[in-house]
Amino acid sequence: MSIEISPAHRNLLVEEVLVQAHLAIEAYIRLRKTVANVETRQRREVWAFIQSALSHTAMISKYMDPPKKSQLSKARAKALKDLLVVDETSPVLSRNARNNVEHLDERLDLWIGAGEKRILESVFVSRKNYDYLNPPEAGERRWFIKRVYLIDEDTFMSQGQEGLEEIDLAELMTEIIRIQRVAESFLAEDNTIVRIHPQGA
Repeated sequence: MSIEISPAHRNLLVEEVLVQAHLAIEAYIRLRKTVANVETRQRREVWAFIQSALSHTAMISKYMDPPKKSQLSKARAKALKDLLVVDETSPVLSRNARNNVEHLDERLDLWIGAGEKRILESVFVSRKNYDYLNPPEAGERRWFIKRVYLIDEDTFMSQGQEGLEEIDLAELMTEIIRIQRVAESFLAEDNTIVRIHPQGA
């Protein structure tokens, strides 16, 4: 039995995506401002902004690629992907951002389980700077990568179950901004949600 998403439900879903997109973009803007300043680029706020951007991106991903494939969740996902023109190659559907948020505890377990003592959490201007501090030796790096951000590539790196994972934040946020614009345009043209506000609200 196929499930139809009503116009009101559809628009509410698009609004929820829009909220997450706004929050992801705001965190990303704050990230870029922070790392642009030599005095602030090594502050812990950098990781908070990256984590926030990835968390909100992960929510958008879940809306369109639900972990539990019920008939309703599949109908919801299809409706959103169709409306927001998101295909299977979209970086927002990549598991990297979601894994980084949902399995952070497991990544720390990897470090503990490996008996590693050297853990790297730092911002580098370039990959060349990163390689200088952490050169590959016989295929291995000296440091366990907790969090690394490369400013010039706009890339976030962290150690995962399958090795070092990299997230191209520039590509990811370009897609989030595109989704935001499509969502705003759609809601401006077809807003069927009626809200009742209590008197005095």
